[in-house]
Amino acid sequence: MDELRYRYFVTLLLVLGLVAVVCWAFAHWTPKDSSEVATWVQAIGAIIGIGIAIAVPAWQHRMAERRREGERREEKWRVLRLVALLAERAKSRTEDIGTTRSREGFVETPTMRASQRADLEEILSALDQVPLTSIATMEALQYFIKLKKLVAKAIGEVDRIPYPTADATCGEVYGHVWVSLYNQIKEAAQVLSWQAKQYRSDEREPAVSFPQDDF
Repeated sequence: MDELRYRYFVTLLLVLGLVAVVCWAFAHWTPKDSSEVATWVQAIGAIIGIGIAIAVPAWQHRMAERRREGERREEKWRVLRLVALLAERAKSRTEDIGTTRSREGFVETPTMRASQRADLEEILSALDQVPLTSIATMEALQYFIKLKKLVAKAIGEVDRIPYPTADATCGEVYGHVWVSLYNQIKEAAQVLSWQAKQYRSDEREPAVSFPQDDF
């Protein structure tokens, strides 16, 4: 970008200099015959041609650079949006598991646990496919890494505790870990959603903080 600005500055100085020379010549010189007039017309045409030859490629370069920058920004936004959606899925799944395991007297089956684990593993697999270098902002990268760790922890929690019996006090023994996981994943989902929304609407990097009432 600095190189592009330098080229524009040099082009502007050159064009202004040529225009100043032409204006000075017309102010201090009167053509004697038509051949001299034709010569000056040719000179002016050459000056205009030089200006166009310099300005048009510079303008084309600027348009191409803006287009490439727009495409890069669009791609980064798509990655942020994907990560935010995966965070929402993880939040929803941990909330469901936490609600279930906090219920008194709940009996859990191997089939239910297999479904819980499969859903979380699918989310983690999708997160693993996102390169760290594709995350647009530092805060989004921080919470993306945190989200992956939380989902991996949730997968480990699925089978960590023995199957409860009908008379188990699930709310105290089984549910509190998932409530904690849900709250942390919810925070990550909020931040990632905020980052994606702000990155889409603003050319600057989104602010680190986000308004809680925006969700």
